Amino acid sequence: MNIPTYLIGAIIFLIGQTTGAIWWASSLSAEVERLGSIQGTAIPALQAEAKQCGIEIHNLKKLTADQESTADAVKSIDVLRYRLSAIESTLDKVLATKIR
Repeated sequence: MNIPTYLIGAIIFLIGQTTGAIWWASSLSAEVERLGSIQGTAIPALQAEAKQCGIEIHNLKKLTADQESTADAVKSIDVLRYRLSAIESTLDKVLATKIR
């Protein structure tokens, strides 16, 4: 029985490809198992971090609202200071004329 050499080369090539595919699939399976074991510990930590981020976002929202009310108060104080300055200058003018 005479087997052609190109057939032997093709068989060796297919055996090599099959071996490589099996090796790749086993490493992929091991990686999936590793990620599955990490998932059990990572998800509670991520949930705690998400809860903390939610609290910080809520606090920042409150701070922003406080900043707006503080800006309004400062604006009102600036107007009040201007009015007091105007009244003071008017009183100075009135008193200066009475003193003369």
